Amino acid sequence: MAHGSKTTFLDGPSAFRRMAADAAQAASIDIAVAWTGDVLGGGDPAFDWLAAHADRIRLVTGVTDGLSCPRTLHRAHALFDRRGLWIVHPELAPMFHAKVYVFRSVRRGDRVRDVVYAGSANLSRGAASAHSELVSRTELQGGLVDEVLEATLSPPGLFPASEGWLDAYAAWAEAARAARRDLEAGRPPAPPPPRAPVSGDVEGGDGVLQPDFYRRWPDHLAWYRRQVASRSDGLGPEHWLRVRAAVLAMPGWPDPTAMDETDWKRACGLAGGNHPVYGVDDERVNWPLFGSVDARSPVADLGLLQRKHLVRDALAAIPATGEIGRDDWTRFRMAWREAGFGDESKAAASRLLALRRPDRFLPLTNASVEAIGRVVGRPPTTLSAYKEVCDALWRAPWVRHAEPPEDPDDQAIWEARVALLDVLFYDPTVR
Repeated sequence: MAHGSKTTFLDGPSAFRRMAADAAQAASIDIAVAWTGDVLGGGDPAFDWLAAHADRIRLVTGVTDGLSCPRTLHRAHALFDRRGLWIVHPELAPMFHAKVYVFRSVRRGDRVRDVVYAGSANLSRGAASAHSELVSRTELQGGLVDEVLEATLSPPGLFPASEGWLDAYAAWAEAARAARRDLEAGRPPAPPPPRAPVSGDVEGGDGVLQPDFYRRWPDHLAWYRRQVASRSDGLGPEHWLRVRAAVLAMPGWPDPTAMDETDWKRACGLAGGNHPVYGVDDERVNWPLFGSVDARSPVADLGLLQRKHLVRDALAAIPATGEIGRDDWTRFRMAWREAGFGDESKAAASRLLALRRPDRFLPLTNASVEAIGRVVGRPPTTLSAYKEVCDALWRAPWVRHAEPPEDPDDQAIWEARVALLDVLFYDPTVR
């Protein structure tokens, strides 16, 4: 048992009642189950908390043999749009047997704990009523959950659900159920489609990171190098790294009040507004990489150039190394808002954040928002949605990988591993 933990054992109905109480106090909720039953149709108070706290829920589910309810998955996709509905690759789903419910930062008076339910209960009406289930409820100190349950909450072959995939799955599941009914009735079954649909079967292909979004670092590096080599224009990570090296060399960075005005404009992506297709306004550095900002914007002029002390405070809220906590992000948002930026001002924020912490933040451009949305299930059209994209990335093992590689070239990519995804999204012909 982990240090600082407390465990009790419950039957199914008792467990789901306790979950409802913990959900009301939790900062976020992660659910990982082998299959999902008809639990969002209403009429069962054991599951009212799912809709009541939908903005905090992330659901990972298998779909083995069409057991997961298509109607529930459609509703979950709509309800859980903030953190997402994630599907275990159907070919891997038979090996995914998780029944885990994680309630993070549950507050009881002055005490804050992560609460984990694990046992035999899938997310189904039977588990909460008629079935004989055994479920453990364990309170853990913060930080232990991800150490213990990373592979369960982020299994290989995970991809975000989409409306197109859900429609394809519903048709496949009905054919699979019809085949089972035929077998039970002693009739020769009409064969269902050979396998459940995967993300690449619908809506234009797999996307850049699907379906193996949660690959390990060595696999990610090999995949990344293959993707970069496929670019036809010769742009690669070295061009992005050159921009960051130039910014890091600027006296005063990351404090705009201590920086030369031209240096600060270049760091913000404001320099060289009338550049050709590649945006080169300097022989050495292609400044619009990492996401350029419209220099004509009155918000950019006021916020970035006239309220530098507030932008300084915003960047200082993000630690230069280590994990970025909820309080760090809250301080950033408050200072950013004081500088005059609303929730829609995600481009300037993403550029500066990616330069500050390229191992954790991804720069955005008009050309990349749609592609990023296909990868993680939601386009980052606001700063809040952008943070959700980053949260999804931070769960991936290749992001959480703690030890830098020994090869210098690999290490340079590792140090900027999230920001350098922009190499794959960036289209210099789109403005």
